[in-house]
Amino acid sequence: MRGDLAPRRTVPLDAADIEAALFALLDNALAALGPSAAAAGPIVVTVGDEGGAPVISVEDGGAGVPAGLTGRLGEPFVTTKAPGEGMGLGLYLVRTLIEQVGGRLTVSARQPAGTRVALRLAPVDP
Repeated sequence: MRGDLAPRRTVPLDAADIEAALFALLDNALAALGPSAAAAGPIVVTVGDEGGAPVISVEDGGAGVPAGLTGRLGEPFVTTKAPGEGMGLGLYLVRTLIEQVGGRLTVSARQPAGTRVALRLAPVDP
């Protein structure tokens, strides 16, 4: 886990919401690594600031997301998992939670393999 937490920001989510969102992102990242997770490399969680907005990102070194599916992740019932292994609701619920408080969820490919999911949060002025 890496962090760049200065300056400290207040975000419009409570700890339980952040915990639930991170759990869903970490669960997806672990599933993306498959049965040989140790060989696929680490899951990296980064907390920081991008363009004035607090950002939490989760990166994995799994197989990545098929090109035509990247823009649809976060829609209900869209998944990269095999039938019976996931319902496609995890990212949808995270996206809904983040958007309700003015934030944004983005999914992008990592090179040479893997995926980065970022939660860009709207800061709350003190």
